[in-house]
Amino acid sequence: MKNLVILTIILFQTYAGFSSSKDAEVQEPVMGLIVERATESGISTCRFCANVLRTGRIHSDGTHIIENHIRNYLFSKKIVPQECDLNVDRCIYVLLYAFEEKVGGNLSVEKPAKVGFHIHLLDRMVPVSSFTFHEEQKPLFSNLLGIGKFFKRKAKWIDATTLAEEGVKKALDTIIGGQ
Repeated sequence: MKNLVILTIILFQTYAGFSSSKDAEVQEPVMGLIVERATESGISTCRFCANVLRTGRIHSDGTHIIENHIRNYLFSKKIVPQECDLNVDRCIYVLLYAFEEKVGGNLSVEKPAKVGFHIHLLDRMVPVSSFTFHEEQKPLFSNLLGIGKFFKRKAKWIDATTLAEEGVKKALDTIIGGQ
């Protein structure tokens, strides 16, 4: 009986040590995240690259919507988003400068959705890549080159949240790719 207890303790310690080292190997990468809202004064400047951006109206939930889209994208790539600080090597910085909701329905609008943001991938708070997304949905006849987007969007006017999701995916595919 004493040998069985000793064997059980040894097996438990071996398994516990094995599982903790295995967990350390499988640890998911971490990415910091900062989403800021530009002032609606007409012009804003990126604090990392000094890029000058013409600002527009920004919906009160715009920053939260962009942040949620980025978090969802990172989770889908098995990257854990967290607040950006000095303990995180890599961060995503976003400056939201336009987020206007469409006025109208799916088939006809008075005013289309518009989203604009400037995004950087930072390594120890130094920019290593950037991307600017600025899009206002246009009617098909005003730009026949956008026919692919027209069919992808099922020939409908999309809202700003959907437009932002498209922009976030395009931006993050560009700046972090398959990482």
